[in-house]
Amino acid sequence: MPQPNPNCTISILAHTRLRRDALSLTQLATAVRTLLGLIHAVAQPDLHSGTKYPIGAVFVSKAWIHPPLIGGDIGCGMAWYKSSLSRNAVDGERGKRVADELRGLEGAWRSQQERETWLTDGGDCCATGWQWDAALGTIGADSHFAEVQMVEAAAVSAGEDGGAGLAEDDVVRLVHSRSRGYGGDMLRRYAADGVQGRLGCWRGSRE
Repeated sequence: MPQPNPNCTISILAHTRLRRDALSLTQLATAVRTLLGLIHAVAQPDLHSGTKYPIGAVFVSKAWIHPPLIGGDIGCGMAWYKSSLSRNAVDGERGKRVADELRGLEGAWRSQQERETWLTDGGDCCATGWQWDAALGTIGADSHFAEVQMVEAAAVSAGEDGGAGLAEDDVVRLVHSRSRGYGGDMLRRYAADGVQGRLGCWRGSRE
């Protein structure tokens, strides 16, 4: 039977003087000791305890997938998109007009056939069914949003190694979207299949 990786490393991204949630650190260590395939775990500055696994942690896994680590947030994500707009185009009242273009993103985007075409890459289609694909391009409620931001300063210039391709006065869109129920449905199906008690799913397995 496969065993957890005893050499999995842990990094904590927080100042040593900051008070940390003891339970969240215990949950982090427990995940590292019990879950298969983990190579590295990172506790981010906002680490806090969850129901079973910590929230605000990153886990690097080789060949094993662990849906409960993400839970109902499966499919949520954040991304920056660099814009061709200039800083002058979003200053003051002009910025409000640009932001207004981000409203009304809750309706279904085009037809299911067009969505499946957009979701196809190199012959592989990652469509998940019309009930989920209809939410493609929408944001979601709660803490999810889309906003326009300006780069005030760049610690590393756009052309240097380690740079994010951004420079001072660049305009970007930050999008934080939710799974729109897909993550919760995936987690429920994972539990219903009787594999919740296992230590993960092997990549390529039926689960």
